[in-house]
Amino acid sequence: MKYVSKALEQTLSVTGIVNLHFFEFSGDFATEGERHPFYELIFVNSGRMLVLSEDYTGYLSKHQMILHRPNAEHSLKCDAGGVPGVIIIGFEANSTILDEFAKTPLTLSDNLIK
Repeated sequence: MKYVSKALEQTLSVTGIVNLHFFEFSGDFATEGERHPFYELIFVNSGRMLVLSEDYTGYLSKHQMILHRPNAEHSLKCDAGGVPGVIIIGFEANSTILDEFAKTPLTLSDNLIK
């Protein structure tokens, strides 16, 4: 059998990880608006959280995520009585193609979570 290699075009490269956190926030948790020069992925593992940003304002529920663009102002707020589990990953990337993921949340299916 003959194998043929196909060159792939690189459209995105993550060039650095800035932070990686898992939090279980209290129901009264809220952040002040902030900006930073890197992308930030917000993934809600359980519960729900209000996201306020230049690109999207609304709730993220279990298994949803959104991306904050570099230097875009954003903040987070919890529901009273809720305890959301949230993963936050800050990273540097060399492509603005990711900016589209800042406009609306993505929901991961149960198959992708396993």
